[in-house]
Amino acid sequence: PIAVALTRDGQPFDAGVENRYQVIRNETSGVDAVWLRIHILDTTRRDSALYTCIASNKYGRDEFNHQIIVQEAPDIPENVMVNEITSRTALLSWLEPYAGNAIIIKYRLEMKQSLNGWQSSPQSSLPGDNTVESIPGTDTSYIIRGLKPVTAYTLRLSAENKLGFSANCTDIHFNTGEE
Repeated sequence: PIAVALTRDGQPFDAGVENRYQVIRNETSGVDAVWLRIHILDTTRRDSALYTCIASNKYGRDEFNHQIIVQEAPDIPENVMVNEITSRTALLSWLEPYAGNAIIIKYRLEMKQSLNGWQSSPQSSLPGDNTVESIPGTDTSYIIRGLKPVTAYTLRLSAENKLGFSANCTDIHFNTGEE
């Protein structure tokens, strides 16, 4: 008889722990053949792992590895801060978020003067009433230029990978200085 065991990242895997997992086992009558299928309902990033099926009997042992990588849109950029504010520039910095098991392509910076509401606007290189900037996905800081002196601004930042955008970070408010 063939004994079959499952591991997940090298640890014993018990599909009965969560009802999201179903292990389907099929044994062919009269033949020493067994196959297993793991069905994962409603996958999440926690399911990204190396799953191993180990088959053994008194004649030997074999194993088959299957790497599952669950991809999703990235998380919200973390610790978004505005520092080194002058009358016409400000330094924006953040920590790279969880990328969703895909490369972050770019960050999207939306900025407006605080008195105005959020609205869609074309990409612009100079912050005016409402602008959108693309920042390379490898960056974790950005110098905002072309600001107006003694003006209140609000900005928000999101990350993008091949699967989509994260939600925006919480609105960040700052005021430029005098000249």
